[in-house]
Amino acid sequence: RNSPTPENTHQDSNMDYIILNPTLRPMISYYDVNIRDQVRKAYWLKSQCQPRNHTFPLESLDKILTTNEHHYHVEVLYVVIDLQINDLNHRFNEVNTDLLFCMTCLDPSDAFSDFNKKKLCLAKLYSSDFSPIEIMAL
Repeated sequence: RNSPTPENTHQDSNMDYIILNPTLRPMISYYDVNIRDQVRKAYWLKSQCQPRNHTFPLESLDKILTTNEHHYHVEVLYVVIDLQINDLNHRFNEVNTDLLFCMTCLDPSDAFSDFNKKKLCLAKLYSSDFSPIEIMAL
């Protein structure tokens, strides 16, 4: 047998007969649907970039494809996180962020273990609303 034909590809899933020259190979769509993934892997393994007389396990291709898909999803996640961080940075200026940090000292968990009188003195953030005497009284 010289090369696979559409008639005999659905009967035989042995990938040893695949031609090394990619221009002489039939298209993957000529093969039976059930063995197209095997043919695709065999084509990849017999590509010109591979060293001669070296066999690569087919499982490694699955890991490579999974890894590439994983990296794509991670990159998309990074873009979404960057967009959300930028959105939050534009919504909260420095004063609003300081107010949020000051409110954390009012957390009732662990019997107000984060309580801090200096953080509660919000009059420093609104110095124009309080007189110096009122600030000292606080």
